[in-house]
Amino acid sequence: MKVAGQLEFKWVGSILEIEKSVWDELAAPLDTPFLEYDWLSLLESSGSVTAETGWEPRFLLAYRDGKPAAACPLYRKSHSEGEFIWDYFWAEAAGALRTPYFPKLVGMSPVTPAAAFQFMIAPDLNRRETTSALCGEIVRRCREEGLAGIHFQYLHDDWVEPLRREGFAHWEHPCYVWENRGYATFEDFLSVFSKNGRRNIRREEKSLAERGVTVRVLSGNEIPPAWHAIMFRYYLATNEKFGFWAARYLTEDFFRGLFRVFRHRLVVSCAFADRTDTPLGMALLLHKGEKLWGRYWGSGEYVPELHFNVCYYAPVRWAITRGIRRFDPGIGGEHKVLRGFRAVSGSSLHRFLDPRLEILFQNNIEKLNARTRKMIRDLNEAVVQKKFMHNVNH
Repeated sequence: MKVAGQLEFKWVGSILEIEKSVWDELAAPLDTPFLEYDWLSLLESSGSVTAETGWEPRFLLAYRDGKPAAACPLYRKSHSEGEFIWDYFWAEAAGALRTPYFPKLVGMSPVTPAAAFQFMIAPDLNRRETTSALCGEIVRRCREEGLAGIHFQYLHDDWVEPLRREGFAHWEHPCYVWENRGYATFEDFLSVFSKNGRRNIRREEKSLAERGVTVRVLSGNEIPPAWHAIMFRYYLATNEKFGFWAARYLTEDFFRGLFRVFRHRLVVSCAFADRTDTPLGMALLLHKGEKLWGRYWGSGEYVPELHFNVCYYAPVRWAITRGIRRFDPGIGGEHKVLRGFRAVSGSSLHRFLDPRLEILFQNNIEKLNARTRKMIRDLNEAVVQKKFMHNVNH
């Protein structure tokens, strides 16, 4: 096992300046698609994630003996939009201390609230030493640029403790997950529900069928490339419903690119009315290995029960038949727990360069985390108390 000594660091202002083969040598073996070159480069090249939209790329590469040894995607930011951790009250606290909160350095797969971020390290390097070296370089660069803090959002679970050891404070956030407990069929999955829970799901599926709507799940080359335009239109329609709270960050070029170069990772759950071949509702998901992620959804019209069937039940059926072990349906929506998903803690890690803000954060974050954990417990236990599931904490 090689040590991390003699690493040469290189900061790059765009992933488009990095060769795909160099980046994916480190990213392709990971169990997430959200750090792969095609995903990150499409965010940039489509105009969705750029300096103009407040995401200035600061990609960090480390070389050893001239070969790529480690890397991570970082962004200089002057706002918190698209991070989905809602840290505005910390910015207000910084203002009260008369210390800046922005600009800050953010490590994450942009506008993607899915546990993905991690340091990508070659397998023959000592991970702990390399992590320390990367953190040291990141702190040095932040001081050099006059950045106020470092924020790693939506960390991969395996990277929480390694970064806590480097002095980063852990902030927990409510997320949701479906886990395959060895189900062979959808009926096996329904068996974890009480009689009331099973009846509710069957009623929601039957209700859609009675309206003449069917749901299909397509993947990879089964997906018509031209559907990117429909997905983009539905993505906009969903965001319009949220007004001020809308999360419209992606351009049509991003969806066009996904359906062209990233289709091997795509899964589309789509609903059709009788005798039509254009989806009246769609959910776009990604898969890699034994994991599935729900990302975007929308419809051309309101149809009762459409959302639950397209975004949850159909993907769960697909996941069971494909041996998927874990399905992340996306953040938000306590109704997910009533439909077989479990509330869990997600993670972000933080470090501030002003000692006063750092002390304030360190002294109070565990109180916030305790409240989050209680909320998660209450959500999961409420489903059992309502007699919808036997035990969601299995």
